Order: sequence, then structure tokens, then C-alpha cells
Amino acid sequence: MADLPLPVSWSVDPLAPGFLDDRHAGYAFLRRQHPVFLSEHSVGAGRPTWFLTRYQDVRRVLADNRFLRFPTRPSAPPTAAGDADALRFQGVIDHWLIYLDGSSHMRLRRALQRAFSKIEPTLKEVVDQEVAGALSGLAEGETADLMARYAMIVPARVMCRILGLPRLSLADYFEWNGAFLRALERTNGLTSWQEAGRAVSELEAALSDQGLARLGDESSEFVDCLRSAAELDGSTSAAAVMANIVLLLMAGFETTAFLIGNAVSCLLNHPEEAALVRQTSSCAGPAVEETLRFEPPVQVTYRSLSEAVEIGGVTLPGGAMIGLVIGSANRDESVLPAADRFTPRLQRRSHLAFGVGPHACLGAGLGRLEAATAISRLFAEFPRLRHDGTGRDWRMSLTFRALESLPVVL
Repeated sequence: MADLPLPVSWSVDPLAPGFLDDRHAGYAFLRRQHPVFLSEHSVGAGRPTWFLTRYQDVRRVLADNRFLRFPTRPSAPPTAAGDADALRFQGVIDHWLIYLDGSSHMRLRRALQRAFSKIEPTLKEVVDQEVAGALSGLAEGETADLMARYAMIVPARVMCRILGLPRLSLADYFEWNGAFLRALERTNGLTSWQEAGRAVSELEAALSDQGLARLGDESSEFVDCLRSAAELDGSTSAAAVMANIVLLLMAGFETTAFLIGNAVSCLLNHPEEAALVRQTSSCAGPAVEETLRFEPPVQVTYRSLSEAVEIGGVTLPGGAMIGLVIGSANRDESVLPAADRFTPRLQRRSHLAFGVGPHACLGAGLGRLEAATAISRLFAEFPRLRHDGTGRDWRMSLTFRALESLPVVL
């Protein structure tokens, strides 16, 4: 297959301006010409950043414990020294499961697995109820931004239910989540870290006994189980538990919203596949799975090398930052046939959207359930659903593949 035509502003470097003008053309070029690519830029602490774009290389690193997560975590700006709010958020990040390695990672992961197992029998009912509630706010024939009116609402409400905050204002939820994300964007400064620290304090207050009483809620089975599992473990602190509730509030909502939006967009671009989902609800699962391969919400994840390692004939130095380009690996034509086509009926589950190895996504099952339920019910409820003709608005982010808005006619 010939390389895709490249826009004039396109750059070979994923961290350079212009690359996102056509990321998939860039990925294809890198897979063929520079599968192990050293960027001229960096994503943290001035360390060199290498990008891997082929499926086998990305999968190998995801499963290899020599590639660490903790050194890749975001750090507060130097101006945060002594600032209580900014340092509070740094303390939260330092406890996040996604940035831990070794035994501390495994202990916390086991505690979270126990908590998810405890609530698993109730999740389908919760998701069904929240999808129905979100659909009730839509009307046939109206023009709506499906991201704001549906894709964001469903996972936010489900996560509120899981955390024991069903009456929490979504305005508060979205405000906290926005504060966390702004701080995590590595170009932002002290103000965003201060805002994130204050948002942590507000969430902690909402989850306290007094906060739950004000909302008329009770501590959730999930949170109680997580706390109990941490106490039994003996080495997982209350601070680590709260930090990972913050992580769930963010990661358990936004990436699922992106997945729902991407799945709807892909189906609207492929009417024959949309017709199958509309006619048979069981086709929603394969459509979600193919979206995870074709347009995964998380495009790049990072690791740090604990020692020098050779990959693809290139020796990567110890301490280097490694960018694993999942969005490229999932379209590697040397592994997946017709990788540049959206074909749910092939049922290709070998994608890397949820990772593999020690950091495989704990919430994969919930994300799949939410997305499949959301799209099957949406297409059944609105058989004439279509794009409104104004085009799609993609977020300009290397890390995420996400729609800012999705205008449709219902």
C-alpha cells in the first residue's frame, strides 16, 4: 500500500506543530520509514522522547516491566514549591495506580479489582438506567451536540453512581474534571495546579460523611469495599484510596465519553454498519471493539526505560521517555488485514486500546458495557440519526483522539 498523501503543514515529528493535521498519514509514514523515532522535542524533564509506532514493538513494551510508569508522571511546575493547593494535587498524582510500578502497583491494583468485582453484578442495571435517562433528554428531529448532550452525560452519571454521589451536580463534576485535565497538560503553569488542588479538596468534602449527608447520599459499596481492601492490605494508605477515587472520577468518565463519540461518528460514516447496529443490538459490541482499534480514545501512552534496551535495531538509552503510539499500532497493516478500514464484522479484538501486561485497563469491561449500551439504544431510539453537515471538530491532542463536539440531527 502506498503512503498516504501528506498535507503541506505536516511534520514527521509527532510532537511538532502540524503533525495532528493528519495524524494517520503521519503514523503510516513512521511505521514504514521510522518505526523507532527520536523526537526533537520532549514531553517532560527535558528527556529525549522516542516514539514506537509498530504493533509488535508497542505490545512488547506494554508487557515489559523494565519500562516504568512512575518517572513519566506529570510534575508540578517549579513555582509550586510551598504552595499547598498545587502540592496537594502532586500528592494525588503520586498515588495514582496508572503511575505506580512494582509491588505498590500490584497491591493497589488488587484492592481496586476487589472493589470492581463487588459491584459488577449491578453495573448493567446502573448503565441501562443512566442511558435511558440521557436519552429522555433528546427529541427526534432536533439538532444536538451529541458529545455534550449524551456521550459526556452517560459515563459521568454512571461514575457518580459508582462513587456514591448520584445527586452530585454534573456542573461540579465537569468543573473538577476540567481542573484536573488542565493541570495535566504539561504546558500549563502554577494556576492550573492550584485549581486542581482545590478541586481535590472539594471532592474529598463531597465524599465525607458530612458531604454525603448534605447531598442525601450514602457511602457507596464500591468506595467502602476499596477502603476495606486497602485496610486489609495494610500498606495502602487512605491518601492512596482518595487519590484513586480522583483518578476514577477523571479516567472513568472522559475516555468513555470519547469512545462513545468516536463510535457514533464511525458508524455515521459507515451507514451499512450503522444499519446493523440499529437492527440488531448484539452488533453494538463489535462496533465498539472496532472503534477501539480504529479510533482509540487514548492514542499515546508513555513509559520510561530503567536500562538500555534494543528495539527494532535501535538501542534506546536508560532513562529515555518512550511514547507508545497505540493509534498507529492498531492500524499496523503488517499485523491486521485492511487495517485502514472500519470493519466491525471482522471482530478484531487484538487491538491495544486497553493495553496489555501489568497496566492493562481495569475499567475495560465497564467502558465496553457503557459504550455498547449507549450506541445500541441511541440508534434504536433515533433511526434517522445523521450528521448535521457541519463537519467534525477533533481535539488537537496527540494523547487523545476525541471529538470536541458532534452535531447531529436526531
